[in-house]
Amino acid sequence: MFCENCGGGIFRNNTCEPAPPTANWRTSYSYVCESDCWKIRFPESIHIFSDKFSNGTAINKLPVADVLLYNKQNIVVEVQQFSLSIPAYEYYKALKDIVDNTGGFNAPLPSVLIGNMYNSSNSEDIIFGRFTAASTTTASVFIERTEIEETQIEFPAVVFLENCEVCDTPCPIDCIPVTTAPCSETRYRTAFIPPNWVDVDN
Repeated sequence: MFCENCGGGIFRNNTCEPAPPTANWRTSYSYVCESDCWKIRFPESIHIFSDKFSNGTAINKLPVADVLLYNKQNIVVEVQQFSLSIPAYEYYKALKDIVDNTGGFNAPLPSVLIGNMYNSSNSEDIIFGRFTAASTTTASVFIERTEIEETQIEFPAVVFLENCEVCDTPCPIDCIPVTTAPCSETRYRTAFIPPNWVDVDN
């Protein structure tokens, strides 16, 4: 996994800096994570379900996520379930219907989104959005995918690692190209082992 990619630059002091004249300015240098690092993906859609007619009984085999085969690396899938109030459910259901509306014959009619926020100084001011507090249940499962035969969606791009051309003079004896970068904590990656992760190599 690569933790940094500097287009037309080099990675120094935890950031991408302009490359020296000796470097190929068209080259995008990539930097391998210097420690274990996990990429985080978020779903492109959410699933909303009403238990109005379930009468409190257990619900089985309900689709909760689409786990695409971006690559064949092992993954941990984490599912969060939010228990919403009726007004909150109706708001988010209407929002999902608007986002998912494809314009087909069976598409739901557009509805007005009325949130619970307002401008106390101007009642005519329209405020979009809703403040919601809900209890949450989280579950995660490890999925081993190295033996899956289907074709993955993404394929590794061509990468370039630093060499002596990034030094100020052509290949001096003390030229040590940088090829790694730290796994910085962001919304989309982490150095912390995910819950329920299984190290199948050990």
